[in-house]
Amino acid sequence: MTKIRYPLAHHSASKNERLVIAITRYSVETGDTRPLLDKLLPLAPSREAPLHWEGKLTFYFEGWDLDPRETQEIPEIRANFLEVTAEFPYWLHFVEKEGETLLHLFRLLCRCHSVRHDQEPGLVGWRFDDLREFDRQLGLLFNAMNHL
Repeated sequence: MTKIRYPLAHHSASKNERLVIAITRYSVETGDTRPLLDKLLPLAPSREAPLHWEGKLTFYFEGWDLDPRETQEIPEIRANFLEVTAEFPYWLHFVEKEGETLLHLFRLLCRCHSVRHDQEPGLVGWRFDDLREFDRQLGLLFNAMNHL
């Protein structure tokens, strides 16, 4: 168990517990959002559940290990994730904020492309194609979080 950096801060990004959700290739390829929504919706039904799960959620895509593309480069994954987000827009409240989950979230919700660094072989960054799209998604997620 890791030590919480700010134990008295309710909204601390540092949490010692994680909820890891697998998003299966089968559900993505069949366009079935229900398995993921069945895992996400119980996080927000009451006042207590969102407080408990705040900043603890991360996710991964199961079954895509042999695909050379990054998840945000796979159209089926992005489409499925956008559809889930339309029904569960509370990501900003629930995702962990110290690792890659928050950035992964925005790369899935917004069109972006990889940027290779000539001076650092193997180092890859991401650039959003349209910052207005990023701003719009951020606004929608903040509004949903405030509503929650």
